Amino acid sequence: MVRDAFTGAFEHAVIVTNDTDLREPLRIVIEEAGLPVTLLTPNVHPTEDLKKLATHIRNLRSYLGVCQFPITLIGQNGQLLTKPADW
Repeated sequence: MVRDAFTGAFEHAVIVTNDTDLREPLRIVIEEAGLPVTLLTPNVHPTEDLKKLATHIRNLRSYLGVCQFPITLIGQNGQLLTKPADW
């Protein structure tokens, strides 16, 4: 993302994360390259470090449910597969 920002490969970045390891790349793109970055986060409350930096913030939680498998599936061999309760 940082390299692409400085080579002009994009005009607006979108990242899907809540990982603070991306704080510095986010800061560089926004503050040094002067480009906007939208943070798409699966968390209801994004980490403050990323929240302070991001140009825009969108929450994905309401969209993720429809992208998940059902709670129970039947495998190729007929075995019943169940998603763990804490997922």
